[in-house]
Amino acid sequence: MSDGVYVLDDEGRFVTVNDRYVELLGYSRDHLVGTPAVRIFDEEITARVDAIQESFEAVDDVATVETTIETAGGEPLPIEARISPYPLDDGDYGRVGVVRDLRERERLESELGEIFERVTDAFFALDTEWRFTYVNDRAEELLDRTGTELLGKVVWEEFSEAAGTTFQAEYERAMETQEPVAFEEYYPPLETWFAVSAYPSETGLSVYFRDVADRRRREKTIRALSDGARALMDAGTREAVCDIGAETAREVVDLPNPVIALYDEESGRLRPTEGTREAAERIGPPLFDPDGDDLTWRAFVGGERHVYDSLSTAVESDSHSGSDGDPETGTDQGDDRRPTPPSMQSALLYPLGRHGVLLAAAPEPEAFDDLDVSLAGTLAANVQSALDRADREETIRERSDALEQRNRALERLERVNEVIREITQVLTAASTREEIETAICDRLVDVDPYRFAWIGTRDAAGSEMLPRTAAGEGFEGDLALPIDEGSDAPTVRALLDRETTVAADIRADPPMDPWRAGALRKGYRSLAAVPLLYRESLYGVLTIYAGTDDAFEPMERAVLSELGETIGYALNGLERKRALVGEGSVELDFRVRDHDDPLLALVTAAECDLAFEHVIQRTDGTLRVFFSTEGADADRIAELGEAQLDLGSIRSISDRGNSEALFECTLSETAFLTDLLDRGGVPRSLAVRDGDGRIVVRVPRAGDVRSFIELFEHSYGDVELVARRERDEPVRTDEEFRSEFERALTDRQEEVLRTAYYAGFFDWPREHTGQDIADMLGVSQPTVNRHMREGERKLFSLLFEE
Repeated sequence: MSDGVYVLDDEGRFVTVNDRYVELLGYSRDHLVGTPAVRIFDEEITARVDAIQESFEAVDDVATVETTIETAGGEPLPIEARISPYPLDDGDYGRVGVVRDLRERERLESELGEIFERVTDAFFALDTEWRFTYVNDRAEELLDRTGTELLGKVVWEEFSEAAGTTFQAEYERAMETQEPVAFEEYYPPLETWFAVSAYPSETGLSVYFRDVADRRRREKTIRALSDGARALMDAGTREAVCDIGAETAREVVDLPNPVIALYDEESGRLRPTEGTREAAERIGPPLFDPDGDDLTWRAFVGGERHVYDSLSTAVESDSHSGSDGDPETGTDQGDDRRPTPPSMQSALLYPLGRHGVLLAAAPEPEAFDDLDVSLAGTLAANVQSALDRADREETIRERSDALEQRNRALERLERVNEVIREITQVLTAASTREEIETAICDRLVDVDPYRFAWIGTRDAAGSEMLPRTAAGEGFEGDLALPIDEGSDAPTVRALLDRETTVAADIRADPPMDPWRAGALRKGYRSLAAVPLLYRESLYGVLTIYAGTDDAFEPMERAVLSELGETIGYALNGLERKRALVGEGSVELDFRVRDHDDPLLALVTAAECDLAFEHVIQRTDGTLRVFFSTEGADADRIAELGEAQLDLGSIRSISDRGNSEALFECTLSETAFLTDLLDRGGVPRSLAVRDGDGRIVVRVPRAGDVRSFIELFEHSYGDVELVARRERDEPVRTDEEFRSEFERALTDRQEEVLRTAYYAGFFDWPREHTGQDIADMLGVSQPTVNRHMREGERKLFSLLFEE
């Protein structure tokens, strides 16, 4: 540390000293420790310090003393010492001192005193209590106060209007940080701007300042003229040109009440722009009257500049020249009536070609000098040129934007289609869901402006949307989204509504939900959420983020929606394959309260239980259902099915006795059973207990059980999963596989295969040849070979593909 530190005991002996203290005094540490302080300092200093110690009332008291001590070499050393007591075990007190070398400060003060006399800027110095300690001649001149009046006075009391302003804030900041500050500020009492530089020290603040009012006025004019000219060159619309022109008129030339009035083709009159309407109302007739003839209109029609030093004189002269009260004179009709005195006396009027007029007016006469007239003329020429250019560019921009937008959309759509073709190839070869989802996300983020893609599904509880796969630049925050009917998150809406949902501008929809805030932090601006659907089965939602607004055009949305259906179809195919090759299954038991389902309505009406024996999907889209019932007469079941229920046909196959019967019925394609079968699940039983339907289905253990729960929730409004049971047997039995194979064969193919099988064609050695089989059937041998090959292909397809 830069300060010296010493510690004395209750008898005034040195207990310890730091290196800096040893360095300052020139004594060794061994010489000091144990030595009474009185031997080092003279009696006067010791007496002063003892008196200070006796005045201490508390341990945390601190006293500061400035003095000069003598070093070991006999040299005088000006110091500042901060002294405080500390308690000892016996109840007495020792003393701690922190000593600072003041030689550098005294040297600087001496040099500054000489410098102050040579400074050309105004200068004053303040102590730590904000009292004036020095004021030079230039400062007296600018502050309009003498040094005699200010020395020893507090600056905030003598210049009270500076308190609470930038002056006080900056001075205090300099003292607190011990860093110089520089600023410019206006001081109203002196009606001028000051450029101030303040330099802090431990003893106060040195302030240099000068009057910069004239310079600021010049700089403001030059800056505003330059900025206004550049801004007008860059303005792309008429509205922007007029706003910039009016602002430049106020800032550059300091024109009072500037107005830009544009010609309105619909009304055939001059109308002030939005930003100058209030000024136009203040000006009023005869200078500006939107609904009548006025001086501004004359300037526009005549295309000539007008400068009025006294509007009253001009109006009176005009009234004398029009004895019949011509409206163009702006006077009342009749010799006995005088025109209304104008509210403004001075005015400038500059035509803007075919666009309108730039005008300004002041209530006092002769308010505009030659410089004002010249600058206003330059500004008017710039505004007119900018309006001409804005009109041309607007036409070009509209055509160019439309063409560019179409080209961008077509280019991106072409890229999207190319990626979709690649994805389709992956879908046909993929063997796992993870492989499909990873390929989708990886390929989509290669399409500009797509930057991030992820696929999410419901969690097991169905309350959250959780990510499964993601690719791209990443996401700031958690991708998990609560599933709430009132949510505005597009991903959740796509899940609930089962429709592609787009946020064209993520920034435009407050409040800042976590999903939106996280996207904006990464620079994403729009997104599309695409449900992955196959029929009514939802396999998740694909969400794509883009780095631009409105990135998803209608055609692009349609293509992405088709992609979602293609992905859903592929995932369904994988699920069916797992259902066939899986060794285990899961039995799901649901309670439903929606009895609109035909079979559930049958069970309810017949008061019986129903067990599914087999369900076959036919090529015409209908379902052939075999089911058995228990607890109801077979004739009663058939009667209810044909007369009351939405069953295509129902037929009793056998009466098994004990109130058991087997039936066959044909159902039109229904979303629930079709989707259940498509996903590799099969129905097992229907029953009604205490008014509630109970449906049991078996699904593949390797499949996504949650997706089957969602299928039920979507198909039946009021549904509850009451049991889940693991089963060792597969979803499909041998009998079901056999029925699936038979359904795939044509009648001719089945006839050929059965004949060949029973004739020993497949035995080894063969009992009959292919020609023998052909002779038995009365067809050619190539025909037999073709039918057997096709049948074998279908069998192996069921075994190895689906």
